[in-house]
Formats: sequence, C-alpha cells, structure tokens
Amino acid sequence: MLKRLCSALLTLAISMGLVTALSGTASATNYQVIDWHISNITAGGSIPHQNYWNLIDAIHRRTYGDPTGLNGVTETTTERGRLVQVRVLDTNNVHLTSVYIWADDLYVAGFYSPTPRRPTSTGRSRTGSTSSRTRWA
Repeated sequence: MLKRLCSALLTLAISMGLVTALSGTASATNYQVIDWHISNITAGGSIPHQNYWNLIDAIHRRTYGDPTGLNGVTETTTERGRLVQVRVLDTNNVHLTSVYIWADDLYVAGFYSPTPRRPTSTGRSRTGSTSSRTRWA
C-alpha cells in the first residue's frame, strides 16, 4: 500500500513538473502600443495639448471593458496580466522611452529606454538605461 502511494505521488509530481515546464509563456507582443508624440511639448500650444488628450483617450479605450449601459459608463477590464505600452516619441519619431502599465489597475509595470546613457561633462553617466534591454521596475 505504501509503495503504491509513493509511486502515485511521484508520478503526480513528475507530471505536474512536465505540465509546468511545457506551458507557454506570454508572448512578447501580448500588449497594445500607444504612441505619445511629445515634439515641442515645452513650447506649449494646441498640438502638444491635443497629443496629451489623445494619449489619455487611448489609455482609456485600451484599459476599459464593456459598457454598463448607464450614461456611457464602462467597467474596468477584468483581464489580468494585460499590458499597455506607452511609447514616448520625439521629433522625427525618435523613441525616447516606453512605460508599461497594467490594463486592469493602471499601475506601472516597468519601463524601457532604447538609448544608452550619455556621459555628462563630468564624465559620469546620466540616469537611465545602460543598454537596449528592458528594465522592469
């Protein structure tokens, strides 16, 4: 009896290990991308203003679920583990940085900077990413 029980537990443990090892991970493209153009943002004016509100609207559309039927109110998505990438672009669509937020609660999941750190006049590097690898907060 004890031998059969041990065999059953061992078989269960091995099969669980195989299932876990063979299960797929989320795809690297399992997120939606929002581009936020910040060219001349410090100059002010209507274009940066509109780009900001377009960003807020895009985040809203990608993170909210179905309409409730009450005065245009929508419910927050219940999909856990879904990311939204906000890609910050400068003049000529230069990718400055990306911020990843969770769609279900809008918490920041991480950030990415494609440009390496540049040395300052003192020879020290500025804060930021040191490579093109994703940095998770």
